[in-house]
Amino acid sequence: MIMTLTLAGDGVTTMLEAQELTLTLRIQNDARIPTAVLLEAQATVAKIYTQAGVNVAWLDTGAQFTIIMPSRGNARHNDISEQMRRGNAMGYAPGTTSAIGVLAYVLDYNIGELARYYRAKRNIMLGTVIAHEVGHLLFLPRSHSTTGLMRGKWNHVDFQSAQNGALFFTTEQGKLIRIRLGEQ
Repeated sequence: MIMTLTLAGDGVTTMLEAQELTLTLRIQNDARIPTAVLLEAQATVAKIYTQAGVNVAWLDTGAQFTIIMPSRGNARHNDISEQMRRGNAMGYAPGTTSAIGVLAYVLDYNIGELARYYRAKRNIMLGTVIAHEVGHLLFLPRSHSTTGLMRGKWNHVDFQSAQNGALFFTTEQGKLIRIRLGEQ
């Protein structure tokens, strides 16, 4: 994309190459979430990342990050999922303090229960949680903040902000996302 910048007063026009940043994601739907719910969740993810200045593309293969939606009874995920269920966690993104991962887990069964409790739409909350967990993959695992989408513990206000389409990354987090994606 070419962007033209005119500097006021001197009549000089400078051409700047603006880099289009795209985040590629893949969903592994072991929980068998209905397609209509996933499509609305994906639209929510796209809206959140667009606000941060990043496009989102959903791929079947070759994505930068994979979001796994384990089913409640999936033995492969049971140990970690059991720990997460006890704490009402809606997702997790494994990694280390010095290296990011490429997989994020989103627990639809917890999201559904909490969405009902807070009177929020499941599909919107699902997309918001996906955006949050991918945020961990972009920043590092222990990257919770005190405000915005990356808060560690969401409350009624956060659920309502998400429901109203107003829970986003902070300005600084948006910059970090763009820097991170620009490095790849």
